[in-house]
Amino acid sequence: MIHYHVSFENPLTFYLQIQLTLTVPAEATEALELQLPAWRPGRYELQNFAQKIQRVVIDDADSGEVLSYRKLTKDRWQVADAAGRTVRVRYNFYAHQMDAGGSWLDESQLYINGVQCFMYAEGRQQEPCELTLELPESWQIACGLPQKAPTCFRPTVLSTSSNAR
Repeated sequence: MIHYHVSFENPLTFYLQIQLTLTVPAEATEALELQLPAWRPGRYELQNFAQKIQRVVIDDADSGEVLSYRKLTKDRWQVADAAGRTVRVRYNFYAHQMDAGGSWLDESQLYINGVQCFMYAEGRQQEPCELTLELPESWQIACGLPQKAPTCFRPTVLSTSSNAR
């Protein structure tokens, strides 16, 4: 399962700390490629969401060993030695765009547009994932995703098989 974790240290900086954790099979022969979307549904123009990302750190979640990676394009990263590892990707995301397509953080609220801020592993979009939000206890959550625990969500994975209707 792919895990996303969202937290923040100081809402007045407008930066979210996002963590993506996934296990790469030992038999994987190709490098792990991480992608940030460049467009969002309903908006037919390319966006540069990656300009809001800073301090990308990729490591082995079990050993803490920092893994080397290279940035292929403005919104795509490649991790070479990921096979057989639980890869943890951490980065800051600037959430200070208050509109229907943006993400927003301040001292009283957090609004996340996942298309804008969540990297995904190329070729693994249909795998189950889980989202955990680390929020102040006094905050209320309004979210349409299926809830596993008070601050943990597990979106339904849609089948792409020809038998799905």
